[in-house]
Amino acid sequence: MAEKHSQSIALMLTDVVMPEVSGPELATTIRRLYPNISVIFMSGYNEDEVLRYGIVKNQEILFNKPLDFASLAIKVREVLDQKCQPTPVTVT
Repeated sequence: MAEKHSQSIALMLTDVVMPEVSGPELATTIRRLYPNISVIFMSGYNEDEVLRYGIVKNQEILFNKPLDFASLAIKVREVLDQKCQPTPVTVT
């Protein structure tokens, strides 16, 4: 679907553990097409299991299931708003 999508994709929400491909593998594939995409991971597994899939809490956004939809909505808004911020330019 992402390959056929004609516009940019700003955000992907994916589970960490899925039957055919893991969330981190999917994120890697999607980032080849959309290098600036933000990814939010979710998982029902404990932290040790999630670490096995390469998710690092300090570097990735991770929500534990069951999801608190209000918190997720706030985080999605924050991530999308960050994308809209202009990049500061340093003048030397």
